[in-house]
Amino acid sequence: MAAQSQVNDQVSDSVVEANTTVLGNAPAGSQGLLDTVMAETIGMMLHNAVTAQHNAQMVSSAAVTAACARILRSGGGVAPSPVVKVTTPDAPKPADNNDASKIAQTGRDAKQALAALLSEAQVASRNASDAQDHLRNLAGQATNALVPWSAGGSGNGRFSGN
Repeated sequence: MAAQSQVNDQVSDSVVEANTTVLGNAPAGSQGLLDTVMAETIGMMLHNAVTAQHNAQMVSSAAVTAACARILRSGGGVAPSPVVKVTTPDAPKPADNNDASKIAQTGRDAKQALAALLSEAQVASRNASDAQDHLRNLAGQATNALVPWSAGGSGNGRFSGN
């Protein structure tokens, strides 16, 4: 024959109270975890966008530096020789076609450098446009993720969807 034991009412109330507290705090804890994960995800996405913009700027700066180096290497950075006025009418005129060829070569190099810069600018513009599209997409996803949660209505902030 088994002995019947009686449980003190205070003990049973304490156990019921602990279970109720755990069950009552679960939605708030899960919402807090969801908010934390969402904030970390958005932060990582913004970090990636900033890194992409930084990399695009570095490529653009490298293209400008390469173009300037090419211009300087071709002699475009050499100052033109000063013009000397000769007062005697029978003085021979200097024939220096070397300066003209340097100027022509510098012009061709400048056109190539501008074409390279234009290409890099177009790539950077596409990258910036892609980054903006990604930001808009993420903002839409964040908004859609928060839709099932009601902030108004009964004011309890509890889940109102499936």
